[in-house]
Amino acid sequence: MATTFISPIKERDARLLSHQPRTEYEVELQQALRRSNGLINQQKEWLMAMQAQNILQDMYTRRLRTQLEYQEEKAAGKKSTRLHVDGHPRLLTNAAFIELVEQSRQKKEEEEAKAARKKDAKTHAQKQLTSALLKWEAECQKIEEDNTKEMEKWETSVEVWKKEQELARTERRKPHWTKPVKPTYTSGVLVKPPTKPKLGDFVSSRRTALTRKRQRANGNEAIEPKEDDSDEDSDEDDEGDGLSGD
Repeated sequence: MATTFISPIKERDARLLSHQPRTEYEVELQQALRRSNGLINQQKEWLMAMQAQNILQDMYTRRLRTQLEYQEEKAAGKKSTRLHVDGHPRLLTNAAFIELVEQSRQKKEEEEAKAARKKDAKTHAQKQLTSALLKWEAECQKIEEDNTKEMEKWETSVEVWKKEQELARTERRKPHWTKPVKPTYTSGVLVKPPTKPKLGDFVSSRRTALTRKRQRANGNEAIEPKEDDSDEDSDEDDEGDGLSGD
């Protein structure tokens, strides 16, 4: 539906209505004009009320649609515990039904094991993060102390240089050394603090280690020991020798 601009209500035909009528016909015309203007103003009020109602309904509909979409997404994310079959009645001893139940049970166990591994990895990573944060704080404190000492050493050397500069100015000569260079991170004199460790660093490393461990375990299981064929070969040789002897 096209949107139409509604002009505000204003007084119309003020000049005609302010005219002093001279005849009864002019009086009737002015009354008809007032009724017409009143009807137009009333229609405008109705239109503005309808437009405001449409705006409120549109706002409510958008909010309701957003809530419904959120509920649908939330419902879709829930795990269903029902078995997906064709809906026909089946015996509990039916082979296909038993296989379906077994598959569902295995899938549930795999999901629970995956969730347990994830929780264990997060717990282990949290412990590693706590230990790493303690080391990081101690290292940052040591670096800050070293940087503070370097800055104090530079400030002391600058004070000595200023005295030398004043003495050289008094004696009308050049200072024996130049102004000390301020230590910076770029020059390598000041050391930047290390990056603060995060939980994601240890979770990813923990998952990688567990994955490699499972791969090694699966690889060892996949390798089957070779059978020793030495006895069979010796038996065949003995049989061959017996035939040749005959």
